[in-house]
Amino acid sequence: MDVRLSGKRSIYEDIVEEYARFIRLGVLREGEKLPSCRALAMQLGINPNTVERAFGELERRGLVRTIPKKGAFVHRICDAAAHARAEAVRQLKEMRAAGLTAREVYALAREVFGPPPGEQDAPAGNRNAPPTADAAPDTNAAPPEAAQTEDGTGGKS
Repeated sequence: MDVRLSGKRSIYEDIVEEYARFIRLGVLREGEKLPSCRALAMQLGINPNTVERAFGELERRGLVRTIPKKGAFVHRICDAAAHARAEAVRQLKEMRAAGLTAREVYALAREVFGPPPGEQDAPAGNRNAPPTADAAPDTNAAPPEAAQTEDGTGGKS
């Protein structure tokens, strides 16, 4: 297994990204020992401190675990989809804490993904049309009588 240094970013970042990729793709399995810092540094012709820094970053990301006097070992297999779901949940909680309603978040998701399969998108002039019957309810929305427009008039002129 060769680590390729791209030259487009720092050597430390190349090592981190290459090993993260090896773990993500299953080339390195959970519990497998990584080469020593000294051995990898000699193989790549770089300073061992650079490898040590890269392994430290991999440990910080939770991908490897370093055991003193034993070495660095793959700590967990990186499941990209599970990681993406966890990150999405974290961001959704931040959006809710920032005051976004479920309806606003659904609208953002629609901007990114488009309408669900089999559902027609609302006409361009009718973006505020009520959701279809199969749409999830907006549990964070204010009651209609309390709704306000951006200018604070509640839609009254």
